[in-house]
Amino acid sequence: MPWLCPIIWELLKRIDYEIAMKAKAEGCRHCKGKLDWASFPRKPRGIECLHPERRMSFCCRNCRKRVTPQSSRFLWKKVYVLLAVALEPEVGMIGVGLRTVARWRAWWRDQLTEGSQFCVRFRYQLPVEFAFDLTSMIGVFRGGGRCNFVDLARFLNPLGCAPWLRF
Repeated sequence: MPWLCPIIWELLKRIDYEIAMKAKAEGCRHCKGKLDWASFPRKPRGIECLHPERRMSFCCRNCRKRVTPQSSRFLWKKVYVLLAVALEPEVGMIGVGLRTVARWRAWWRDQLTEGSQFCVRFRYQLPVEFAFDLTSMIGVFRGGGRCNFVDLARFLNPLGCAPWLRF
Protein backbone atom coordinates (compact mmCIF):
# COMPACT_ATOMS: atom_id res chain seq x y z
CA MET A 1 0.00 0.00 0.00
CA PRO A 2 2.15 2.88 -1.14
CA TRP A 3 -0.67 5.33 -0.40
CA LEU A 4 -0.72 4.64 3.35
CA CYS A 5 2.44 6.07 4.83
CA PRO A 6 3.13 6.22 8.60
CA ILE A 7 2.38 9.96 8.60
CA ILE A 8 -1.15 9.42 7.25
CA TRP A 9 -1.74 6.58 9.73
CA GLU A 10 -0.62 8.81 12.63
CA LEU A 11 -2.94 11.60 11.43
CA LEU A 12 -5.82 9.12 11.35
CA LYS A 13 -4.95 8.00 14.88
CA ARG A 14 -5.01 11.61 16.03
CA ILE A 15 -8.41 12.16 14.39
CA ASP A 16 -9.73 9.03 16.13
CA TYR A 17 -8.37 10.28 19.46
CA GLU A 18 -10.13 13.64 19.05
CA ILE A 19 -13.41 11.89 18.18
CA ALA A 20 -12.98 9.57 21.18
CA MET A 21 -12.36 12.45 23.58
CA LYS A 22 -15.56 14.18 22.40
CA ALA A 23 -17.51 10.94 22.93
CA LYS A 24 -15.97 10.54 26.41
CA ALA A 25 -16.91 14.10 27.36
CA GLU A 26 -20.56 13.52 26.29
CA GLY A 27 -20.89 10.53 28.61
CA CYS A 28 -22.99 7.40 28.20
CA ARG A 29 -25.74 7.60 25.59
CA HIS A 30 -28.01 5.44 27.74
CA CYS A 31 -27.71 6.81 31.28
CA LYS A 32 -25.37 9.83 30.91
CA GLY A 33 -22.91 8.10 33.26
CA LYS A 34 -19.16 8.63 33.23
CA LEU A 35 -17.20 6.65 30.63
CA ASP A 36 -13.99 4.74 31.35
CA TRP A 37 -11.46 3.65 28.73
CA ALA A 38 -12.13 0.12 27.47
CA SER A 39 -10.15 0.05 24.22
CA PHE A 40 -9.68 -3.30 22.57
CA PRO A 41 -6.90 -4.74 20.41
CA ARG A 42 -7.30 -4.68 16.66
CA LYS A 43 -4.82 -6.10 14.15
CA PRO A 44 -5.39 -4.03 11.02
CA ARG A 45 -5.78 -6.29 8.01
CA GLY A 46 -5.36 -5.35 4.41
CA ILE A 47 -2.11 -3.49 4.98
CA GLU A 48 0.97 -5.52 5.81
CA CYS A 49 3.11 -2.75 7.33
CA LEU A 50 0.75 -2.01 10.24
CA HIS A 51 1.24 -3.42 13.73
CA PRO A 52 -1.53 -4.31 16.18
CA GLU A 53 -3.40 -1.24 17.39
CA ARG A 54 -6.04 -0.36 19.97
CA ARG A 55 -9.53 0.60 18.80
CA MET A 56 -10.67 3.41 21.07
CA SER A 57 -13.74 2.48 23.05
CA PHE A 58 -15.37 3.16 26.42
CA CYS A 59 -17.51 1.44 29.02
CA CYS A 60 -20.07 3.20 31.24
CA ARG A 61 -19.40 3.07 34.98
CA ASN A 62 -23.12 2.84 35.78
CA CYS A 63 -24.85 0.68 33.19
CA ARG A 64 -21.71 -1.03 31.78
CA LYS A 65 -22.81 -0.40 28.17
CA ARG A 66 -20.01 -0.07 25.65
CA VAL A 67 -19.57 3.11 23.62
CA THR A 68 -17.35 2.80 20.56
CA PRO A 69 -17.11 6.14 18.74
CA GLN A 70 -16.65 6.69 15.02
CA SER A 71 -13.27 5.82 13.57
CA SER A 72 -11.22 7.07 10.64
CA ARG A 73 -9.06 3.95 10.77
CA PHE A 74 -11.42 1.02 11.19
CA LEU A 75 -14.75 0.09 9.64
CA TRP A 76 -17.07 -0.75 12.56
CA LYS A 77 -16.55 -4.39 13.66
CA LYS A 78 -14.45 -5.24 10.66
CA VAL A 79 -10.71 -5.67 11.07
CA TYR A 80 -9.83 -4.22 7.68
CA VAL A 81 -8.61 -0.66 7.49
CA LEU A 82 -11.40 1.71 6.38
CA LEU A 83 -9.37 3.26 3.57
CA ALA A 84 -8.31 -0.18 2.31
CA VAL A 85 -11.96 -1.22 2.06
CA ALA A 86 -12.76 2.05 0.29
CA LEU A 87 -9.87 2.15 -2.15
CA GLU A 88 -8.89 -1.42 -2.88
CA PRO A 89 -12.09 -2.87 -4.35
CA GLU A 90 -11.42 -0.57 -7.28
CA VAL A 91 -7.88 -1.78 -7.92
CA GLY A 92 -7.95 -5.33 -6.50
CA MET A 93 -6.21 -5.86 -3.18
CA ILE A 94 -3.42 -8.40 -3.07
CA GLY A 95 -3.98 -11.08 -0.43
CA VAL A 96 -7.74 -10.60 -0.16
CA GLY A 97 -10.04 -13.21 -1.67
CA LEU A 98 -12.26 -12.38 -4.60
CA ARG A 99 -15.37 -13.21 -2.53
CA THR A 100 -14.29 -10.70 0.13
CA VAL A 101 -13.76 -7.98 -2.46
CA ALA A 102 -17.16 -8.84 -3.98
CA ARG A 103 -18.77 -8.47 -0.51
CA TRP A 104 -17.05 -5.08 -0.11
CA ARG A 105 -18.34 -3.91 -3.48
CA ALA A 106 -21.87 -5.00 -2.56
CA TRP A 107 -21.57 -3.23 0.81
CA TRP A 108 -20.45 -0.01 -0.91
CA ARG A 109 -23.34 -0.28 -3.38
CA ASP A 110 -25.71 -0.41 -0.39
CA GLN A 111 -24.01 2.54 1.34
CA LEU A 112 -23.91 4.73 -1.77
CA THR A 113 -27.47 4.50 -3.02
CA GLU A 114 -29.46 7.73 -3.30
CA GLY A 115 -31.72 6.70 -0.45
CA SER A 116 -29.04 5.41 1.95
CA GLN A 117 -28.71 7.25 5.25
CA PHE A 118 -25.06 7.99 4.51
CA CYS A 119 -25.76 9.72 1.18
CA VAL A 120 -28.89 11.49 2.40
CA ARG A 121 -26.97 12.88 5.38
CA PHE A 122 -23.77 13.87 3.55
CA ARG A 123 -25.02 14.59 0.01
CA TYR A 124 -24.50 18.33 0.52
CA GLN A 125 -20.74 17.74 0.92
CA LEU A 126 -20.44 16.11 -2.50
CA PRO A 127 -20.51 17.84 -5.89
CA VAL A 128 -23.56 17.80 -8.13
CA GLU A 129 -21.99 15.33 -10.56
CA PHE A 130 -21.64 12.64 -7.85
CA ALA A 131 -22.85 9.39 -9.46
CA PHE A 132 -23.57 7.40 -6.26
CA ASP A 133 -20.78 4.89 -6.76
CA LEU A 134 -17.42 4.25 -5.13
CA THR A 135 -15.30 5.51 -8.03
CA SER A 136 -17.26 8.76 -8.12
CA MET A 137 -16.92 9.25 -4.36
CA ILE A 138 -13.15 8.70 -4.42
CA GLY A 139 -12.90 11.05 -7.42
CA VAL A 140 -14.32 13.84 -5.25
CA PHE A 141 -11.21 13.62 -3.06
CA ARG A 142 -8.72 13.50 -5.93
CA GLY A 143 -7.00 16.75 -6.67
CA GLY A 144 -4.31 16.96 -9.33
CA GLY A 145 -4.31 13.16 -9.72
CA ARG A 146 -3.56 12.57 -6.01
CA CYS A 147 -6.07 11.48 -3.41
CA ASN A 148 -6.45 13.39 -0.16
CA PHE A 149 -6.65 10.33 2.10
CA VAL A 150 -7.10 12.21 5.37
CA ASP A 151 -10.14 14.12 4.07
CA LEU A 152 -11.55 10.91 2.59
CA ALA A 153 -11.14 9.14 5.95
CA ARG A 154 -12.79 12.05 7.78
CA PHE A 155 -15.70 11.94 5.36
CA LEU A 156 -16.11 8.17 5.81
CA ASN A 157 -15.67 8.06 9.59
CA PRO A 158 -19.45 7.87 10.31
CA LEU A 159 -19.21 4.38 8.77
CA GLY A 160 -16.59 3.49 11.40
CA CYS A 161 -19.10 2.79 14.17
CA ALA A 162 -22.24 0.76 14.75
CA PRO A 163 -25.07 1.51 12.30
CA TRP A 164 -27.40 2.75 15.06
CA LEU A 165 -24.76 5.29 16.20
CA ARG A 166 -23.77 6.66 12.81
CA PHE A 167 -26.05 9.61 12.20
